[in-house]
Amino acid sequence: MNLHVNEIKLVDDQVHVFTAEEPLDQLTATGQMITDSDHFQFVYQLDDGTAYQHLRFVEETWPMMNDYKDKEWLLYGTVKLERFTEEFELLLDNIKDNHNYGKAFTEKVEEVFAL
Repeated sequence: MNLHVNEIKLVDDQVHVFTAEEPLDQLTATGQMITDSDHFQFVYQLDDGTAYQHLRFVEETWPMMNDYKDKEWLLYGTVKLERFTEEFELLLDNIKDNHNYGKAFTEKVEEVFAL
């Protein structure tokens, strides 16, 4: 299932992420982030006990991801997104000058995140 981030709030120096979909019970953070370069999205993987759920950060959320990347991230204010910063920074390092993600995606990431 895809969970699309539609709101990001800074609350008490923590980043709270909300989705358009109803909150799911028993989600756990995997500490893994990937990209969907075809749709210009960063995807944090969650586990619901039977399958992965994809928390999708669309391009419009990227400036906030950049501004708050060193903060603690929580889904719905309760599920800590383990290793969010580390995974995100690893992806950014890997994307820089790497057109395996697609030239348009790479260039947009480099522009937004000043790589």
